[in-house]
Amino acid sequence: MKELLLILGICMIFFLASGQNKIYTRSGFGLSAAKTFFEEYDSYSDNLIHANLNGGFNLQIGKKNALQTELQFSRKGYVYKVFNFFDEEKIFPKMEIYYASLNGLLKTEILFAKKRKTYGPWLSVLSGFQLSRNIYSKWRYANIIERKADDTIKAFDFSVIAGICLDKKIDNRQHVGFDLRYTHGVYNVVSQRGFKTQLRSIDFGFYYYWILKNRNLKK
Repeated sequence: MKELLLILGICMIFFLASGQNKIYTRSGFGLSAAKTFFEEYDSYSDNLIHANLNGGFNLQIGKKNALQTELQFSRKGYVYKVFNFFDEEKIFPKMEIYYASLNGLLKTEILFAKKRKTYGPWLSVLSGFQLSRNIYSKWRYANIIERKADDTIKAFDFSVIAGICLDKKIDNRQHVGFDLRYTHGVYNVVSQRGFKTQLRSIDFGFYYYWILKNRNLKK
């Protein structure tokens, strides 16, 4: 957690020195799953409800591009079906992982209004990375029994992000938007020998931007 805050602080210095500054908040929800490899076999788990809360800042680069840095708190994980000897579904153990993440994103406009002073909407694509720190993880059996899983889940994870978003201005200093993001885990998140598990998630989010400083605004 300290490592993520340090990186976020360094990014904040460049943000405050720029000519146009935006801060924003975002909340999202969706589905999280895992792809597991065991020897020569691989399989996908069932989905777990995924939720997150983001806060960050946006640094405009030219007319079409912007760099975004976010601090995100999220719940990810996956669900497995366990069968008994009669091949009937018996219990559904859930792995719940709570992460604090640092997201670095490039936002590029691909379809926008002809006049920049209009209120939109405009369409953009997102691409970037996510560095995550495991805060807390647990197994949950049949929604009753819980067991800590910090010895099973590794401390860090790294993912790549791709998405699309739609923005709409409220006025010269505020705008809102919606986005759809896919996060693809690159690293193995479990420490058990013989297993390799990579997280996947897709979520839909709503965000609000507020421009702190804009040299293009008329006084």
